[in-house]
Amino acid sequence: MVFRTRRRGVRLPEVTLVPLIDTALTLLIIFIITAPMMRMTIKVDLPDSRTSHTTKVEDQSICVEIDKNGALHFDDKVFELKKKRGGQDVIDPQLKKLIADRIVRSKKNDTVFLYADKSLRYKRIVKVFDLLNTIEGVQHVALVTQKIR
Repeated sequence: MVFRTRRRGVRLPEVTLVPLIDTALTLLIIFIITAPMMRMTIKVDLPDSRTSHTTKVEDQSICVEIDKNGALHFDDKVFELKKKRGGQDVIDPQLKKLIADRIVRSKKNDTVFLYADKSLRYKRIVKVFDLLNTIEGVQHVALVTQKIR
């Protein structure tokens, strides 16, 4: 600690800011590194793709994930497809409402990114894809793949 003297010899303590700044910058670096890791909370093994066209998925993007068991995940909630009387699958009304509300709140964001585990049957993925397209406000549904390096 550094002391500064006044006219009459009284010493006042002076706080150094260097350790505080070091700590703040260290925490900032830790948050920058760990924030992207916290985004994907479920394990979805994405299929590979050789396509060069990529779209950046941002934090405010609307992302629906289908795990290997076929359960839908959105905003840390789990949903299942429901059956109508005719045996036809329909999307959970609560999931529909959550996605429609998110689209209304984020005005520019009308694309739903669909993360589907590569072990799922194609029929299941297309069914969810079609059902997401029926939600009011959804303009596009994009399938997310992992680019081969």
